[in-house]
Amino acid sequence: MNTPGTKAVVGFAEGKPQSLTDLTIELQSPYASLFVTAMEPNATLATAKRALLCVVARNCNSGFKYFTVDGKILDNGKAPMLLEPVKAAVTFADRKVAAVNLLDHSGRRTGKSLPVTDGRLLLDGAKDQALYYEVVFD
Repeated sequence: MNTPGTKAVVGFAEGKPQSLTDLTIELQSPYASLFVTAMEPNATLATAKRALLCVVARNCNSGFKYFTVDGKILDNGKAPMLLEPVKAAVTFADRKVAAVNLLDHSGRRTGKSLPVTDGRLLLDGAKDQALYYEVVFD
């Protein structure tokens, strides 16, 4: 997806950098969904003060069970949700990134942040334990 307000890569794109307008997404995991969206209602990623970065791969509830022959769900499981960790790099070409804040599952800041070097941030789901990141632009 490559719109003014949202950029995304969804699928099996490991090792295939995706150059979108003003942004490059490089998945380093076999499968993932990675979205970057302007947080202000009428902003684009070129004008937004902040962006929400969402990243997820395969997931299921703890205790989830299904019957393999017909795929029938036997038990939908319950919390906590189990998430396959995602590794990725996101590079902003024309925006200076002031901070990248890790958010909890409710979208609140956790007090943790990621380093950014020349507009490039590295995501590591196993280490970060995050689905959501707030990107703050200068």
